[in-house]
Amino acid sequence: MLFSVNLWGQHLNMFGIPLNGSIDNFTTKLVSKGLKVDREFNKQLPNGVRAFKGSFSGYLASQILIFYDPRTKTVFKGVTNFTDLADQTLLEMYGDIRARIHAKYENFLYYDDKNDEGFPKCEINVFKPKSDTCLGVIHIGIMVMKVYPYSKTLYISYEDNINMEKFTKQRSDDL
Repeated sequence: MLFSVNLWGQHLNMFGIPLNGSIDNFTTKLVSKGLKVDREFNKQLPNGVRAFKGSFSGYLASQILIFYDPRTKTVFKGVTNFTDLADQTLLEMYGDIRARIHAKYENFLYYDDKNDEGFPKCEINVFKPKSDTCLGVIHIGIMVMKVYPYSKTLYISYEDNINMEKFTKQRSDDL
């Protein structure tokens, strides 16, 4: 029992769910939290990405994407996007979510910056408590879409280190 609890703490969480395990199991957990599978948008996505609709941290999200290895079906990344909102609203949401992420984790490093359009972006490396083991990286930022209708998007991306490394290595092995 202690081993499984320790293993559970080795992955970055999104929606309180470790970015680990199969996409089907992850989908079941997201649906139990009130998210809905976006069946129409999923028809347009490649194998390895699944789309959802719902709320994220108290905000109604435009899109939630979960990335998984198509071979092993293991989840490694999740992204939440908020679009079609006023600049001031996006900036306020950015500040609120960034501050709450900082309050949630006791052991992290972060890097603040601005993108080419002058909007804020931040990278937060989350470490296991009282350890130098990085669980993953959270990216937060506002970007201007480079295709029509050129809307602005607030994105929050969670990348689990263990499963992202496995996915990257497996893709490299194909070369």
